[in-house]
Amino acid sequence: MRYIIGAITIILFGAVLLSMVTATRERTAVDWARQEAALARIERQEALDEAVQPVKLTMALLWSVVPFLAALGGLGYVGGLAVAHLRRVWYERVPDRRGLVPVPVEYLGAVGPGALDAYHLTARESARNPALPHTLHYSPKVEQRAEQSRVEPITPTLSLPGLVDLATLNYRPSLDAILLGLGPGGEQLTVPARALCHVALVGATGGGKSNLLRLLLPQLQSVGARVVLADPHYTPFDVESGDDWRLIESGLHLPPAVTADQIGGLFAYLTDELERRIERRRKGERCGPSLFLAMDELPVIADTVPESIEHLGRLLREGRKCGLFTIGAAQSMLVKVIGGDSSAREAYRTAYYVGGDVRSAAALLDMPQRAIDDGQCSTGIAYLRSVKTAPAQLVRVPYVSNAALETLLGATSVPTSTSGQIDRVGSGLEVGTEVGSGYPLPGHQEALKDTTQAARILEALKAGQTPGEVAATLAGSRGGRKYQEASKHVAEVITQCLKNS
Repeated sequence: MRYIIGAITIILFGAVLLSMVTATRERTAVDWARQEAALARIERQEALDEAVQPVKLTMALLWSVVPFLAALGGLGYVGGLAVAHLRRVWYERVPDRRGLVPVPVEYLGAVGPGALDAYHLTARESARNPALPHTLHYSPKVEQRAEQSRVEPITPTLSLPGLVDLATLNYRPSLDAILLGLGPGGEQLTVPARALCHVALVGATGGGKSNLLRLLLPQLQSVGARVVLADPHYTPFDVESGDDWRLIESGLHLPPAVTADQIGGLFAYLTDELERRIERRRKGERCGPSLFLAMDELPVIADTVPESIEHLGRLLREGRKCGLFTIGAAQSMLVKVIGGDSSAREAYRTAYYVGGDVRSAAALLDMPQRAIDDGQCSTGIAYLRSVKTAPAQLVRVPYVSNAALETLLGATSVPTSTSGQIDRVGSGLEVGTEVGSGYPLPGHQEALKDTTQAARILEALKAGQTPGEVAATLAGSRGGRKYQEASKHVAEVITQCLKNS
């Protein structure tokens, strides 16, 4: 029994001793593994430090150089401003390529009136002398003038006639030849009346848009086209420029629309006329004579008569096929300025640009902005895009004096229908219905005051007479105070008809 117990004891002791030895070996292996992992981490960290060491050195160098670069850039900026200021001060005393010297704003009050007087004096002197084609020369800078004798002359890139009065050209328009301007060498640029389509006149105030209206409207009137006018700033006689619009006014198809109510009524009438012409076209009938809506100050019209934009959009998009055209003048033709949408603006087939808004010019002239030089748009020079001038080019616009208007329109009314003029068959309106060749008047004639003179005016208008002819009949002659009062009364009668329609 004792031997058995001793053997068991020895076996147990050996097992305990073996387990202790095994545990010791395992702990030793774990310690070795931990040490090897720590050594590996240390080696990796050292390798990473060696790899990023150039980056750390570069960043440290940049942080030390950045303040210096910032200081150097600031000094360069200040130096650039100083140089630009000195250049501006210097070049203000040197004529530009047009031969003009910049004038400080504070001097405009003293210089402006004198410059305007000089311009009108030059225009009058040019009108007295025959127009001779010449080349535009721009004054060289001061430093170039000393070298002028040793420099070969440069062939000019622009050869246009000088300032010329339309009266001196003795030009007589026709249905197939409406004068748009003068090209190089004095070439007369003309297009058929219907090829004008919609016309845009764009440019800054004082750039010559009114002169363009005076160029186009009397030509259209003289060949038998009907013209109506919407202008919030209209005046029969411009005391500042001396332009007399009364001859044009006497030949208008309707009295000028000046107030917001009159302009709104005119646009409503034209929209109704468009519907009537579309209906006639569907039936295979003639739409009627060409009717041109002339508008000045388009942004003002858009502000004071918001619904006019919708009417104008319809006329631009649908009027061409029915013989309804527009001639619009504005400082800008951007959509955000005149309203509407870009599709309506793209309907303009003829466009003039006299300077002031290159963005509008690029869209209307179909040219990149960088190709448009506002400096070329001096007095009487404009960019023109038309069926005659495609792509757009610079042209000389004749000055339309009062004498030129008398030559075109004279003391007679718009010519009557002939085989060579615009067909007027089925073009007029009887009270509320379009028949014959009378003057367009809405219905509700009974709303007018029952006076003998109003009845005479209505009968004359329905018979086909223009407002100017009716006023001349009432006054006994054209011109004078009686004629103006008669014209005013005729306009009141027509306005009353429009309001009651």
